[in-house]
Amino acid sequence: MRENQGIRVQDYFVFLVNFILAVTFARAVFEEKRLNVRVEPCTSADFQRLAPRPAYSVLAHEAIRYYGLEPFRPWREALRDFLRDNEY
Repeated sequence: MRENQGIRVQDYFVFLVNFILAVTFARAVFEEKRLNVRVEPCTSADFQRLAPRPAYSVLAHEAIRYYGLEPFRPWREALRDFLRDNEY
């Protein structure tokens, strides 16, 4: 494990894809569970927030590349396994 200024690789939250819409992820969860739920897209402007949110924010993968981690498997496969293994 490489260390950088005392930060260990397991301290990072890692997301499996470069970019995915929240609505796409939400729909996938219901599809995997075979639930007939209608998920409608919306914007940040549709909700009142206490703190301002950026119009576009994507999680970066610099730490993943820095630590030389292996590429991730497809997100849909990981979601399916997570839902199965955690009884959701």
